[in-house]
Formats: sequence, structure tokens, C-alpha cells
Amino acid sequence: SNVCSLAWSDANGLLVCIAGRGICAVDATGKITARLEKADGLPIVCPTAIAVAPDGTIFVSDGSRHNAPDQWLQDLMQKRPGSGRLIACEPDLSNPRVLADELSWPSGVVVSHDEQDVLVAEAWKHCLTAYRRTGGPPRPLVKNFAGYPARVVRGANRDYWLAFFALRTQLTEFVLRERGFRERMMERVPPQLWIGPSLGGSFDYREPNQIGRIKKLGIQKPWAPPRSYGLVARLDENGQAIESLHSRASGKLHGVTSVQDLNGRILMVSKGHGKIAEIPTSVQADRIPR
Repeated sequence: SNVCSLAWSDANGLLVCIAGRGICAVDATGKITARLEKADGLPIVCPTAIAVAPDGTIFVSDGSRHNAPDQWLQDLMQKRPGSGRLIACEPDLSNPRVLADELSWPSGVVVSHDEQDVLVAEAWKHCLTAYRRTGGPPRPLVKNFAGYPARVVRGANRDYWLAFFALRTQLTEFVLRERGFRERMMERVPPQLWIGPSLGGSFDYREPNQIGRIKKLGIQKPWAPPRSYGLVARLDENGQAIESLHSRASGKLHGVTSVQDLNGRILMVSKGHGKIAEIPTSVQADRIPR
């Protein structure tokens, strides 16, 4: 099965999000002890991220009712109305309830530092929104990111770390406005060659040229418009960027889907290049004894 996201629960052990199957809890022996497959009668087919509150409550983002997690590019290009959900349940995966619906590929979820809000990143709306755990209208924190956000986690200094799996480009934004071209492209061209964001990976001479992205003899300039990119940002309590770290267009840490703050060590996952990397930050520099 395709494992999409992991989290640790003190009450239930390892929580595993599985494409098309929902969420399950696994104990130290590998035995599945609990499952959550539906919420409000609808199956959880696209679990993209999971977070556990200090009180044990579990929050899951279900990206789409139509596509599995590995079909994220198809979901973007289809331009369907948002069908993603924010789901909460008890520590034993019981009593699921939908806190928010009609979300546009929710790709990251985290409980706020004061534990009053759940922050949700929506990839196709390029935004970060706070949802009150006790109910009420959502509160927009960031309305227009320059990239497609992925998972978000709490930092050690009452901040947050947010991964971006790709940057937005003028060419992709143009294609998303051209329905006829987009439908013909999806019908006739293999998905890995569509004009749109990419996680990275190997070079293909057939891939779409984005203005000056691919140079003569296959040399890609670091300042060229990116089809794939690596980006991690540190946000303050209000979601505003404090710091950003980049793997440029010519870099080898693209398609960043996850980031973690492990007591000051910042680790990131480059899905596009199949790597885990530790990244230096100003926070780490501030912690060095002088």
C-alpha cells in the first residue's frame, strides 16, 4: 500500500496514512490496533497529512474525493471544485467528524502552539488558514504563497516550519486558465511531460521548456524559471515568513514534502531527489554558545 504520512501518538503508537484506505494505528510489534476509513459516511481516499494534539486528538487532511495522493498533478490540472476535508477524531481513531470541507488539496495540518487552532495549508489555493477547534469561521493567515505548500510542523521557538513541494510559475498559471489546451494536453501527453510543477528527478529532453529553463547542452542555470524547486520556510505565530531556505533551479534537493524540527535540528525530505537533509538555519546559529 502507498503510505502517505506518519505521526506518533502516545496513546496509540504509530499512525499511518494509507492511500485509498484511510488511517491505521500500529503497535510496536507491527500489529494494526485501530482503523479509520470513513468520515461522515465518505471514505478517506487521499490522506495527505496528520497531526496529533497534546490531548491526543488526531487531525487528518483528506486531499481530494476524486484522486489519490500520487495523482496530485492530475488533481491540479482537472481544476475541480475543492473536495478536500479536515477531519478530527479521538485518540483511538473513533468518532470522526469533519471540521472543514470543500478545501483545495489540503496538504498540511498542524495544531497551533496555544492548542486552540488547527492550521491547514491548501496547495491549490496557496494559502494557510487557522480553524478554531471549538468551531467558528476560519481565519486566513496567508492568502497567496509563491509556491504550493506541503506539510507544516511546529518549531521549537513558537514558530512553524512549512515545506513547499514546488513553486508557481507564470507558464503553469497560464495553462490553468486555458481549459481547451489543458484538456488536450492531459488526453495526449504523458503526465510526466505536462506543463506544470514537478517534484524533480531525472532530466528528460522531452520535458516542457519554461522560457530559459533548459540551456544549451542541457546546462540548467540556477536563476532560470524553475519547473521543480526546493523550498522550506520558517513562519512566526501569525504565519508570516521569518526565514526561507532554497535549493535553486539547478539544485539537488527539490520537491520538499516534509520538514521536522527535532529539538533544533531541522530535517527535510526531498521527495523529488529521494533525499533526507539537515539544513542550517539562523535559529541553530543563535543556539551556538558564544
